Amino acid sequence: MNPVRLTSLSLVTLVLLWLTPACSQKTVPPRILTVPELVSGLEKTFTGAKPELRDMEADIVSALKAPDYSRAYLGLQKLAAQANLSRAQGNLLASGLLSVNELLQTAQSQGDTNATQVLQFYHATK
Repeated sequence: MNPVRLTSLSLVTLVLLWLTPACSQKTVPPRILTVPELVSGLEKTFTGAKPELRDMEADIVSALKAPDYSRAYLGLQKLAAQANLSRAQGNLLASGLLSVNELLQTAQSQGDTNATQVLQFYHATK
């Protein structure tokens, strides 16, 4: 067999073997969290984070407990935009944004003008 043909065949085989495990990994979509689940998750996930990230996390937790979902949502967006987040932090923030977005929609349907403004801003800048 031609050495070039064997090398090409080997390369293709290695690439296919390398890609196979990646195809079998399942990605799980973010899930809706309750406010206590989100607060607990933020406190646990950002325990060892840099001080500036911890400050953002603390502000979000404070807003969630207030409850000031408009401030919490904007804080989650700001924190999610930070570089060097771990996979766990990113996944939690995705779930948090989804959860707080749902809370904002509920607040908007009950006449909360702050919720309406935040959702309009989100859709305008999306």
